[in-house]
Amino acid sequence: MELTGVVERTGRDRNNISYVILHGGDETAKVKIECYFDDYLTGVPDYARVRQLAAGQKVTVRGEYEGQVSSVQMRECSLGP
Repeated sequence: MELTGVVERTGRDRNNISYVILHGGDETAKVKIECYFDDYLTGVPDYARVRQLAAGQKVTVRGEYEGQVSSVQMRECSLGP
C-alpha cells in the first residue's frame, strides 16, 4: 500500500522500531495511520530519514497493511522519494 499523509509525530516503539504517525490533514481525526519501519526486515535503513521528519510535513509511505487496532497499522514501511 502507498499513501501520502501529514506527519503528526515520529518515534521508536518498545522494540526500538522507528515509526511515524500520519493523518490526512485533520489533527483531530479519530483514525490515524501508524507506519512502522521494520528496518531489520526490509534492509532499508529509513530510521535516519524518519528521525528528520517534522510535524506538519507531508510524506509518502509504502508498506504492508497490518490491520487496525486503534489506528490503521502498516509494517515494513519505507519512505517515498
